[in-house]
Amino acid sequence: MAREQLATLPKELGGFRMIQESTIAPNVLAVLQPTDAVVRTYARRANEPPVSLYIAYHADQSEGSRVHSPKSCLPGAGWRIAAIQTLPLPWKEGDAKANLVRVEKGLDKQLALYWIHSNGRVVANEYVARAYIFHDLFVRHRSDGGLVRYMTLLAPDEREEVATERLRALAEATLPVISRYIPD
Repeated sequence: MAREQLATLPKELGGFRMIQESTIAPNVLAVLQPTDAVVRTYARRANEPPVSLYIAYHADQSEGSRVHSPKSCLPGAGWRIAAIQTLPLPWKEGDAKANLVRVEKGLDKQLALYWIHSNGRVVANEYVARAYIFHDLFVRHRSDGGLVRYMTLLAPDEREEVATERLRALAEATLPVISRYIPD
């Protein structure tokens, strides 16, 4: 199936502009095993924290290479999950749910918004996403999918709702183009 490389993801999404593109360390790539991945930082206004965007695509999740949940990876990187909830996002003709997670490391606080993108589905629950992999493998003869994750600093004087809106705004700007990179 045809898909575009994540490196071609637009550098401007909604009112956000890419300000940095990062590489993933080889030892991290060896663990994650994505077919394609991108790590970028986008900013909307000079007076607000930027948003980092990580997208990983896995062409075949039937063996070895699978989406790694931020619920495991963030604590593995030293972050403590302080709160988690689902957040509705507009998707196709209705709403989908993504995970909104507040993480803390020392005095630093960040919000993460993420979902598993599975054959045209936006899925918050990792177990449901895994069930879709098995379903799609047998019904559609596909097991591809990906992870879409946004993170932003929660500034000391900032209300959590403001940081949440920042994440949601970039996510809503990304959703209309995501199927070019993680096929339906």
